[in-house]
Amino acid sequence: MKKLVAILFGLLVVAAGFAAATTWAVTSVRGYNSDSYGYSWTEIGVKYDVQHPYTNYEVTYRRGGGGAYPGHILTKVRVIAEPNGAETIVYIDGSHTVTSSAGWPYV
Repeated sequence: MKKLVAILFGLLVVAAGFAAATTWAVTSVRGYNSDSYGYSWTEIGVKYDVQHPYTNYEVTYRRGGGGAYPGHILTKVRVIAEPNGAETIVYIDGSHTVTSSAGWPYV
């Protein structure tokens, strides 16, 4: 029993050491695209481990938007969540689209 308690305590100490060693940082990644009809933008927020940014991260938010230039009508804005980013599709004059995306590189 004492041996089991000692092993469990050792595992707890090791796990706490790994957790304490992680330094987190936050950033945002933005994408933008435009043409003669209008524009589209996408932004994601990312919390990542400074020592392992491409394997230990979390996308915290996804936003997108866009608009139409004068003489054109904004029909719809659609933000599509992806596993490590987002894509924004802006529909102008019914069927014309302007697309932008933002993503976090991963391994």
